Amino acid sequence: MRILWLTNHRPVGTIDYYGPLMEAVGRRTEVTVVRRHYEETEGDWCRQVMLSKRPCVPILDINQANGCDVVVCDAMYSYMTEPWERITRPLKAVFLGDMHGQMVQEYAGAAWARFGFRLFLPIYREGMRRYHPDIWASSQVQIAWFPYWVDQAVYRDYELPRDVACLTTGTSHPVVYALRDRIHRAMTGFDGYKCLPKPVEKPGSTEVWPLGEAYARELGRARMAFACTSVYSYPVTKLYEICACRTALACDWIDEMGDLGWQPDVNMVPLSLNDLNLRGTVEKWLAQPDRLQAIADAGYQLVHERYGVEQRAGELLGVLEKALEGSVT
Repeated sequence: MRILWLTNHRPVGTIDYYGPLMEAVGRRTEVTVVRRHYEETEGDWCRQVMLSKRPCVPILDINQANGCDVVVCDAMYSYMTEPWERITRPLKAVFLGDMHGQMVQEYAGAAWARFGFRLFLPIYREGMRRYHPDIWASSQVQIAWFPYWVDQAVYRDYELPRDVACLTTGTSHPVVYALRDRIHRAMTGFDGYKCLPKPVEKPGSTEVWPLGEAYARELGRARMAFACTSVYSYPVTKLYEICACRTALACDWIDEMGDLGWQPDVNMVPLSLNDLNLRGTVEKWLAQPDRLQAIADAGYQLVHERYGVEQRAGELLGVLEKALEGSVT
């Protein structure tokens, strides 16, 4: 199978989730990579292109694209001005991460209605169903729910001293991440609690945010790490990353997580916005080190057995092969 993979150059300070998957697929079949480069941070660039209608010079070689079996795009907003009507031979497949918002509505709708993309790979199943009902119901496309993956060379147990009782990382926006915000406010001042807030993404920022192995090592120092599925009810990548480092995941639970293999009190610690004593609940779990370790071990086993990047790369190739046959269900 010959694949043309369209992506972005993601500069230092930006997490590249797709890079490890793309590289793992490339170890199994022929993959040619095209990257869109830009000077701004990816989020700022995306907003300027999509909302301000900033023109993008087309960069695809039409003959090269038509010589492939599959075109995979993980950054549709970067390829809105390509002459898609002239790329007719390959199966065109698009990854969708975040499902909500005007930008996603626009580029997902264009891929479906104008550009001839016939395979959609949503990271979040219910988000796809909720925010893109026309695409979900379309008989013209194939949809394959493709949840996250972890690079096990990075996200693993480094066997570090677990000298942090509980950890919060990332953005704690009180509306988008209400549970994480509540947890942070409840745990502030607790001995053994650590918070690593993510700096605002902006060009030229000197604020340090741990990425890759540095981030995994931070997770690996904690006995418990907090996450939440956000106002959008997404089983976000942080869930996988925490478990992959053999740290007990503590977050809210949604049905989609159940289908991914998470079970409350088995491989994750369930927390709720309705709990008026979140700190007390966390303290009770921390007072049961053996039980908490069993949950961390079970979460580690789940993620490393089912969501390692090499395994997911093989599964992606299987999806693409079925899609070429028109048999994705």
